Amino acid sequence: RNKSHRLLYYAMDSWFVAMGTPTVRSRMLTLNALQEVDFYPKSVKHGRFGSWLKETKDWCLSRKRTWGCPLPVWECIKENGGCGELHCVGSRDHLKSLLVNTNGIDLDTA
Repeated sequence: RNKSHRLLYYAMDSWFVAMGTPTVRSRMLTLNALQEVDFYPKSVKHGRFGSWLKETKDWCLSRKRTWGCPLPVWECIKENGGCGELHCVGSRDHLKSLLVNTNGIDLDTA
């Protein structure tokens, strides 16, 4: 970055998967060593990927849209009459089943 494009650092909520624990790391290395796991080219298995597994850190699932994939997690906000729970939505039909008010929008054509 140059002087006219400064980085901004600010705290934000993030979701992580604990991958860096010795138990999880050991399990991933064991599974990678199985004969059923194939990579192309073959050197990746114990090379770049294997090295990455040895140094695995916790994975941030909630990176912003420009870096990662959006998560299908919706919060049902209590202040708006919701239940206050988080829902991981698996399909469009599942999302439609959770809706309280569609504001007159036909969701099948939206």
